[in-house]
Amino acid sequence: MSKKKDKKPEKLQDKGPENTPDTPPDHRQDKKMRKAALLLAVVVLGCAAIIGIYFLNMSPSTPVQGTGTNTVTVYYFYGKECPHCENVRPLVESLQKKYPDVNFQILEIWHDTTNQALANLMNHNLNQQQSLVPEIIVGNVVLMGETEISTRLEGAILEQKRNLTASS
Repeated sequence: MSKKKDKKPEKLQDKGPENTPDTPPDHRQDKKMRKAALLLAVVVLGCAAIIGIYFLNMSPSTPVQGTGTNTVTVYYFYGKECPHCENVRPLVESLQKKYPDVNFQILEIWHDTTNQALANLMNHNLNQQQSLVPEIIVGNVVLMGETEISTRLEGAILEQKRNLTASS
């Protein structure tokens, strides 16, 4: 009988403190939540890595364009609660109507980690050290802030269209 008593405590020790009958159910639930959060983080990082591989394989001088060979893409990165972004939005929307052949990507980055990762990777690819909102990337041109976007966006679009026409 003494052998059984000696072995039983060893088995409880092997199971660990979280699996003992005295462990509250909340502790087990917390452990499951941590595992779920870790799995979600792995999935998000995996997606960011796939996007990153694509953009990091581009040379820094390569303009970031749309999927078509004759398409200029305007990436407009904004924050949902940003008042400067809201001031820029009407300009972006009017240029979107004025240039239907230009691909406009309007991407919120404060609450969307995938869009945020894309913005970070594009800035890295273009050797841009600082990133703020509102931000627009057209080819290899980075425009930041309400004033710069308002004064230079249409010219940057026209310049990229000329570059595409000249290279065709």
